[in-house]
Amino acid sequence: MADDEALVFDDLDMRMGQTIHLISSSKSGSAGNDCILLGAIPDESLILTAPSSGVFPSVSEGESVIIRSLQADGVVLFDSTVLFVTDVPMFMVYIDFPTNIQFKKIRNASRVHVSLPVLVSNLTTKANAAAVGKVCDISTTGAALEMSESVGGVGDNLSIKGKFKIGSIQRMLAIKGVIRSRKTKKNGAFVYGVEFHEGDEDDLIILFGFIFNAMAFGKIQKIR
Repeated sequence: MADDEALVFDDLDMRMGQTIHLISSSKSGSAGNDCILLGAIPDESLILTAPSSGVFPSVSEGESVIIRSLQADGVVLFDSTVLFVTDVPMFMVYIDFPTNIQFKKIRNASRVHVSLPVLVSNLTTKANAAAVGKVCDISTTGAALEMSESVGGVGDNLSIKGKFKIGSIQRMLAIKGVIRSRKTKKNGAFVYGVEFHEGDEDDLIILFGFIFNAMAFGKIQKIR
């Protein structure tokens, strides 16, 4: 798919049981909730239900909603309307079948601005205790770190520990990488360009989801 393009539903790789994200467009500042795609009636409606947590956003018939879905290489977004809500034979929400679907490609090099507190350890020298800093921007292949103290030089391997949040899920990750650049700011802070090592598949999925979440919301993600 192109970087940004309009799609039809048949272009999407969406399957029954897939987790998607529903946001109420009428509730200002709503972060939305995960839900499960239960099925579809072609050209008429999509059928959603609550995830295993049982939590589903409060919606009413006629309400406008936004649906987000993570695809293999990007983010799918479309507007819809709640058609019908029922709890017989189980809780289900019918929304209007999407006609205006937008796709935004996430490249490996796509970076998003974040403000993410982290603990950084030098795995090469092992000389210093973990230092506190923050990730300023991040992609699936690397990140920019801002540190108040030096944590190493170009070529050193680092461990970067932080809480990565996707919706209501928060996961502590320890991502390993190598310093590719090092600069000093006028205020004395150190800025490092770090390239990530290929790591555990589960960690990469969380990282990809974090970046997808930040891109889809289009704002700086602050985690405390």
